Amino acid sequence: MTGRGTDSKIRLENVSKRFRDGTVAVDNVSLDIQAGELLAIVGPSGCGKTTTLRIVSGLERADTGRVYFDGVDVTDVPAEKRNVGVVFQSYALFPNMTVVENIEYGLRIRRVPPAQRRERAGQLMEMLKIAGLAHRRPSQLSGGQQQRVALARALVIEPAVLLLDEPLTALDAKLRDELRVELQRVLKRLGITALYVTHDQAEAMCIGDRIAVMNQGRMVQIDVPTNIYRRPATAFVAGFIGTTNMARGHLAAEGGRLYVDVGYARFPVPSTTKGPGEELTVLFRPEDVSLAAPGQEHFRGRIENIFFLGDKVRVFVRTFTGEEVIADLPSESRVERSTDYPFQVDAAKLYSWAEETA
Repeated sequence: MTGRGTDSKIRLENVSKRFRDGTVAVDNVSLDIQAGELLAIVGPSGCGKTTTLRIVSGLERADTGRVYFDGVDVTDVPAEKRNVGVVFQSYALFPNMTVVENIEYGLRIRRVPPAQRRERAGQLMEMLKIAGLAHRRPSQLSGGQQQRVALARALVIEPAVLLLDEPLTALDAKLRDELRVELQRVLKRLGITALYVTHDQAEAMCIGDRIAVMNQGRMVQIDVPTNIYRRPATAFVAGFIGTTNMARGHLAAEGGRLYVDVGYARFPVPSTTKGPGEELTVLFRPEDVSLAAPGQEHFRGRIENIFFLGDKVRVFVRTFTGEEVIADLPSESRVERSTDYPFQVDAAKLYSWAEETA
């Protein structure tokens, strides 16, 4: 291995990949992942996230750009020599082997002595709560148990980097929630640097120290989850991460303050370099909308649908201009369908763009 990059654990520099049919899967991506960090890559199907992971692993070769591990250029290093652990959605366990044999497999082909193999496998099985399953075969395990075995098999080789490609997609919702917590706990305890690919926005928000949002082969925004949610860089990020109300209107000045008139409401504008008459897009989340206190009304609307979600009531409001606004109200709210109500938006939570962004 030759060449030096930065001191990041993983670094991609201007990486691109085009397939034979002309599809640009990865488009000039640069990315740094720090030691011990769990970076979640999220985006719609076909955005390039799995191809990016495969380039990091060495299973796919980039057309242009470089890949560094610990500052060392591994672009030309084959996958089997990169010391990378990979966990797939399909588990990919050997059906003819027991749990402990599956976990030890990577150590066995590396010629690690049997006693050392058993010790390392045993430690991981205890950590992942599958010690009692050591002598079962994959067909005797639940989906969650199989995924724990696949994770133990990837970790037992003590990889420099762990790559996870949609590892929880095949599991039911409750089990996914449990394994997210378990996975994060184990990775932090071991100090593993990990790249986690998912199309599930909530999963990315829960598990990632930072999130990289991809679209059409590009990294659109890389940031901590709170900034991705509250300060999305583009309209695409705002629409993809969480539920979003977006409205476009024209700026107007009144009493020394700027407002954006979106037709059904006039909202006070967050900081902007634009002036009166110019267009602006504003974002607000459902939890930023509430029933209006006297004198605080921003708009009126008729509730068309109500969904009780336990800790909140999600209502779909039709404004007099025909726009739909989604609001999350306290679960004890007494509201009825086909009834008009006044609403207000938390002005401190409004976010805006000076122009439409992709």
